Amino acid sequence: SKNGYKVAAICPMNSVSRAHTEVFIPDPWSDNAYKGSSFFIKKIVDVIQQSVRQNVSNTNNIYSYFIMLAAVVYFGNLKSFFRQIKHGIGSFKNKWIKAVMLDELLQDIFLYHFKKNKLNYLSVFLNAGAHIQHHYFFNSIVYDGLNTNPDWYINKQTDPVLYSYESYDKFIGALMQQNKVNKSKVVIATGLSQEPCEKTIFYWKLKVNKFMKSININDFILHPKMSRDFELEFDSITQMNTALLKLRECEIENEKIFNLHARSNRIFCEFVYGKNIDMQTSVVI
Repeated sequence: SKNGYKVAAICPMNSVSRAHTEVFIPDPWSDNAYKGSSFFIKKIVDVIQQSVRQNVSNTNNIYSYFIMLAAVVYFGNLKSFFRQIKHGIGSFKNKWIKAVMLDELLQDIFLYHFKKNKLNYLSVFLNAGAHIQHHYFFNSIVYDGLNTNPDWYINKQTDPVLYSYESYDKFIGALMQQNKVNKSKVVIATGLSQEPCEKTIFYWKLKVNKFMKSININDFILHPKMSRDFELEFDSITQMNTALLKLRECEIENEKIFNLHARSNRIFCEFVYGKNIDMQTSVVI
């Protein structure tokens, strides 16, 4: 972009839009501004951010499905439309499918601009595969260990990892087919390899506002981060230090539940307690 090339950047991790960026859909965890001439871009950004940041919720927002399908009609094709209908129906029973739906929407946006062939550089960052592997690797046909996911979490016969890989396979096939016309340089980088956990780790996401109120930490601005992390911003360093002292002492069964990093008037918090939590679990300060 700095060299004057026309760029489309779709969900680049931790990146920002530059002067010559024609299309920019920010990383769902960032608050960077979007860029694009299509009416759908802003709506898509809102839906992606809401869906990714609230993936712990079991609710399905009908409005978000409507926006996604309308965007598929605009950016995709008939095959994409029917695939998303199938995904959407499946997601009411298996909420993890919504991650694949979001990835395929990003794929359609990428291919739409790739087919136009009017930009010098395009990139897309897809995250559903990693999200699904982290949560459901024990269900994969390639996992031969002894661990299993609990029945309340997912049906034993379901293989979300294979489901997400099939989605990527379809995307790469469409990309290679189109590139017979474009004859562009295509680079595919993956981080898909994974070592299975020896023991089950629970990744909890804290209801931050409710928790902080219960331990009398108030008057902060919450900045959600990826996965189970979050940042608290305070009006003063004094307020920040008071909160920091309390959070450092929070334990479950003599184990710390936070990793904390203070800087200026902010606290970056990682919720690191990895054992099961039920209605009998108590947090002690």
